[in-house]
Amino acid sequence: MEQFNENSRPFQKQVFRYTIIAFVIVLLGVNALVYFSGAAGMTNAVKSSLKIIAGNIAENVSYSTHEDIISNDQRESRKYLEIKEYFQHVMDGNPRINDIYTLRPTSNPDIMTFVVSGQETFDANNDNFIDVTEISPEVGEEYDVTGLEDLKNGLNGPSVDRSFTTDKWGRWISGYAPILNDDGVTVALLGVDEAASELVDRKNSLLIALMYIDLILLPLMIFVAIFMARSVSKPFRILAKGMQRVSHGELNYKLPISEKGPQAIFASLFNSMIDMFENAKDHEKKHHDFNE
Repeated sequence: MEQFNENSRPFQKQVFRYTIIAFVIVLLGVNALVYFSGAAGMTNAVKSSLKIIAGNIAENVSYSTHEDIISNDQRESRKYLEIKEYFQHVMDGNPRINDIYTLRPTSNPDIMTFVVSGQETFDANNDNFIDVTEISPEVGEEYDVTGLEDLKNGLNGPSVDRSFTTDKWGRWISGYAPILNDDGVTVALLGVDEAASELVDRKNSLLIALMYIDLILLPLMIFVAIFMARSVSKPFRILAKGMQRVSHGELNYKLPISEKGPQAIFASLFNSMIDMFENAKDHEKKHHDFNE
């Protein structure tokens, strides 16, 4: 028969192992819930903000001034600079906005042309070279909107991208709104871009924060697991010790009842079992003596 080694604490180790596994599963579940709900909340907040900003800016753009801008040589004109400086003022107050621009519909529903952009042409990445992604769009420059249904919906009312979009300038999430004339007819589309990396960075920051919280909780989890393992396994260790003594021939061995709680219950049940064995043994002996 395998000997029970009380010092090995097999019950305690098993309870500790299962408790830690349970804690980790619960923690991962809570982390997933917090992260995905938090990330969704961030995304919805960005979308709502871009949609509102686009709508407010579009209402403040003079359609008549905008309609007079038709060629790239007007980029230094008073009308162009009036709209551009307004866009830049809004961008200065909202650092997360990378660009505000207008697009004019054409006879081709999948092609629009740029009119005014708040973004300047400059060396954004400081590599001493102006590449295509750092050049502000020219007046009349074509923009392919094939498949960009959220953008096209902006011609009818404020809208926002449901997912990130990519063009030669980068990867964005954008809000849109129509610029209307006095008759309520859409003459242009206003777009507000925020770099996708901004939102991704915020989501990553949330994930890192959760990881730091997990590291802080880990020692507490281990402490609680050890405490639970000791508390839960102690009655089993007491019972196992008693059963080992009985299995070695100490048939009248009884566990001391010196504590309260589960330990006392286990000890009492064990002692009651021993009493039953002794009574049965005495009864059998008396019956045997009587028959003789």
